[in-house]
Parts: sequence; C-alpha cells; structure tokens
Amino acid sequence: KEPPSKKQLVGVKVVAARPIPLKKEAPKFRLFKTFAAATAEARKLKQPLFLMLYARWNWDSKQLLRKTLSHPTITPLLKQFVLVRFEVDKPEGKGLTKRFRLYNLPAVVMFDAKGRERDKVELHHAARYFRPAVLAGLGQGKSFAELKTLSKKYPKNLKIKLELAERALLRRTRRMANKLFFSLWKLDPQNTNG
Repeated sequence: KEPPSKKQLVGVKVVAARPIPLKKEAPKFRLFKTFAAATAEARKLKQPLFLMLYARWNWDSKQLLRKTLSHPTITPLLKQFVLVRFEVDKPEGKGLTKRFRLYNLPAVVMFDAKGRERDKVELHHAARYFRPAVLAGLGQGKSFAELKTLSKKYPKNLKIKLELAERALLRRTRRMANKLFFSLWKLDPQNTNG
C-alpha cells in the first residue's frame, strides 16, 4: 500500500506520536518522633509499616525518593503502608540503623501489620527490582526468609534460587548472591532454563 498523496491529505490533521510521560506522585510520609509511636500507629490501623532511613546529604536517598518511590508501579503499593522515615543524622535514626543492622543508605525495612519484619532493602534500586521486595512487605510475595527456606527445601529449583539471589543483591549480601549465582551456573551451565 502506498502512502497517501498531498491531495488526499488536504484538511486532514496529522499528529506526530509522542511518548506520554508517566505521572509521578511523591509518597506521603507521616511524621513520628519515635519508631515505637510509628509501630503503634501501624498496629492500630492494622496496616504494614514502611520504614525508610535516609540522609539529606546522600545522593542515593534522593534518587530513591525521586525515581523509585514515586514510580507509577510502586506508589499504589506504598499507599497500603504506613510510611515513616527517619534521618540517620538524628539520634532515633542512628539507633534504628544499629538495631536493624543497616550499613548502607538509604535503607528500607518493611513490617507486617503485627510488627514482624518482612523484608529490607539497602541503597537505591530501579522500581523493577524494588517491586518484589515491596510486594513481600505487603505479604503478597515471598520474603527473603521464606525464599531462603524454600531454597534449602528445594535446592535444585532454579527459579527460587534466582529470586533469592536477586533479593540478596537488594539486601547488599553480595557474598550470598555470588554463591547463589554460582550454584545456578553449576546446576544449569548451558542456561537451558532461561
């Protein structure tokens, strides 16, 4: 089929196709003086808790807020949490980094409605990699601990090992991730399972 001639296009409005920008919405964090007050509020509302530890001077903290947490695939999930953040330069934030053994900024710890830790993530990651951890925090996916248990129960299941290795990278446990990726390679050296 040939393109239309100029005579055929007279009076026809031609619009060039442009990508539609994604609408980004910043997450709404609630202010609490202590972590205990935040957990009490989450229990009262029967909602999971999303704790973010950050520093104003830290570039990754800014990127996590601007890019990952405001991404259209993440913001609807965050609305189901009680969102709290503490600055690590202040006493409450320093205490929380020691309590949860967090060594990199920013750090996110997610708790279920009963106050049990579900998952944690350190540093800034793209929304694509961050989403499984958020789903685990909501109880809709497998937590890191559940993946570890499943990996021990089914040592030859490549899908579980791969998911655990990717989650280990989010937690910044590189040694564990390297072991898992190496074991995946040993189980499937030709990459026949994708």
